[in-house]
Amino acid sequence: MSNYEIDSFVIFLGIITMLFSSLTPVFAAEARYGPFYIRPTDKGDYDGAYIHLSSGVDEFSVDYNYYGVHAGEKAHITWTLYDSNGDVVEFRDYGEGDAEKGSSLGFYNLEPGTRYQLIWESLTNNDTVGGFYVNVDGEASK
Repeated sequence: MSNYEIDSFVIFLGIITMLFSSLTPVFAAEARYGPFYIRPTDKGDYDGAYIHLSSGVDEFSVDYNYYGVHAGEKAHITWTLYDSNGDVVEFRDYGEGDAEKGSSLGFYNLEPGTRYQLIWESLTNNDTVGGFYVNVDGEASK
């Protein structure tokens, strides 16, 4: 093989490598934040987290669980997502009942690069225990 053929082959391999690497999908760098605890004892108790989406990201999810501490008492937690202006973006109420480990919420079609606040609120006077994690390409904090 001549030097010209070797150089041509190396250039050909370089072009093929660049072509295939440009077609590789880019996946979001999602991280898990938490646990953020849910421990209400009275109706109206609330807490939550701030979520800041990365540029180009329009969704996040929450893994959660909670349950009434005493026999026969069930939890009743609502979830409200607010935008940076304090406007309600989404409200979720699944009724009275315990949420098993592995329960999840997804929030989609949001404004990329925006900061949101997710609030849970207790609608019972039952002692409740639980927590949640935020899964997002971005940041989440208390």
